[in-house]
Amino acid sequence: MLPGSTFTVVRTCELLITLVSSIVLLGKVFNRFHYVAVAAMLIGGAIDSFATQHDDKVSKQDVQVVAGVLITFFGVALASSSQAVLVEWLYQHNIMVKKRYDHLMEISLYTTFYTCVALMLGTFLFSGDEPHYWYQALSDAIRAAPFTTWLCLIGLTMSRAVAMTSKVGVTVHSDAMFNRSLTTVRRVCQISFMAIIFHEHLCALAVFGIVLSVAASSLYAFAANLGARRSARLAAKEGATAPLLQENHVLGKTA
Repeated sequence: MLPGSTFTVVRTCELLITLVSSIVLLGKVFNRFHYVAVAAMLIGGAIDSFATQHDDKVSKQDVQVVAGVLITFFGVALASSSQAVLVEWLYQHNIMVKKRYDHLMEISLYTTFYTCVALMLGTFLFSGDEPHYWYQALSDAIRAAPFTTWLCLIGLTMSRAVAMTSKVGVTVHSDAMFNRSLTTVRRVCQISFMAIIFHEHLCALAVFGIVLSVAASSLYAFAANLGARRSARLAAKEGATAPLLQENHVLGKTA
């Protein structure tokens, strides 16, 4: 399966969970472009996944499909998307925040800790011996090259901390849904281009799935602006027609 297609499905699950959570918990209202984009992204990711799988190279023995779906949806997507919704909820209710743009590091620390706990819990519940494999791989790497391994681990941790903090900052300045859609466009394009460059065979259907996913995530990013512009045009049109209607009403009374 093409890595980009897997990521597209995970990211779409994140957007779907964030959409429902924003409606239920934050009382937000979205226009039809948001829903069309989510549906199109799910379709694009599914097309990409099925078009790029190689039945002759993949062994399907002892594959736990249900567990994989649970890990993907509830372990990865739910943890990441709920963090964005949690940040927005904290700001709306003035929890741990004196002003809207204060204490980004504090909010980032709490939400990052929450995300880590959710991911660890999902991993231990649904992944079997996966934690043991991680521990064994890290132990072997540290024994073979301790300096390089610790340097990579520290750098990875710092990069994720910076990413989490910047994510919180973007969420504060804009919107959790808008933030997720922008990262979707960037990462889907990035992973898809890497797959094209490195020996992945892409049929026409797989390319169509990639294009559909990128187009859908782009539509999601601009959905709010499309709705706002449409509302502005309707308001301007109503403002222009209101005096004419009032004038006709007055003329009708005088007649």
